[in-house]
Amino acid sequence: MSSTELVLKGRNSITPDDIKMTGRDSASGIQFFFPQTMDPISLDDKEVTFQTRLGSAKVEKKFSLKEMKYKGKLEL
Repeated sequence: MSSTELVLKGRNSITPDDIKMTGRDSASGIQFFFPQTMDPISLDDKEVTFQTRLGSAKVEKKFSLKEMKYKGKLEL
C-alpha cells in the first residue's frame, strides 16, 4: 500500500485505505480503495495520475478528469 498513490499537481498525494486481491489465486486482480478527503478531487485538478509498484515493475496511468464526467458531474 505504501508504494501506491494518486498524484495531483500542486497537492498532496492520496494513498489508499485498503487493497484487496481478487480472483481464485489472488493474482487475477487488485482493487485499490482510496479515502474521500477533506479536499476532494475536482474538475479543476484536470488530471490525476495513479502510481504503484508491483515487485520491480512501476505502473503509472494518467486520467483526464473531464473524461470522467457523468451527467455533467465528476464521478470517481
